Amino acid sequence: MQIKCTRVRNFEPFRLPTKSYENDAGWDFYVSKDTVICPAGFERVPTNIAIAIPTGYWGLILARSSVFIKHRLVSHVGVIDSGYRGEVTGLIANPTRTTILLETGDRIFQLILLPLVITSMVAVSELMDSHRSTRGMGSSGK
Repeated sequence: MQIKCTRVRNFEPFRLPTKSYENDAGWDFYVSKDTVICPAGFERVPTNIAIAIPTGYWGLILARSSVFIKHRLVSHVGVIDSGYRGEVTGLIANPTRTTILLETGDRIFQLILLPLVITSMVAVSELMDSHRSTRGMGSSGK
């Protein structure tokens, strides 16, 4: 399957997403413009790339595993629907007390393509009981 990509702005670098290894799940996206993230702040990080995800698929944006280790940055998880044709950006938060500079060409987040499961919601009077029932976060212990 091929994913079509195009440049969003002519005055910024255009670099196609890459994979380091053929069987990697995620496509690494490159920062297209130096971006400063202030302490306790967040920024929308540009890539200058728009993509066309085929019908029947969707994209999940996640931080690259090295981003927290190297920069202590946190990436907001994002969803890209197949109908979206705007710029792919990452929302990156800086929980540190230090200003962080993301430089043009840095790889900060990745896109994973997944098949879409078509579902519907239906109202019922009550739900069938389960072994977990209403026990929520933390209910399974340490």
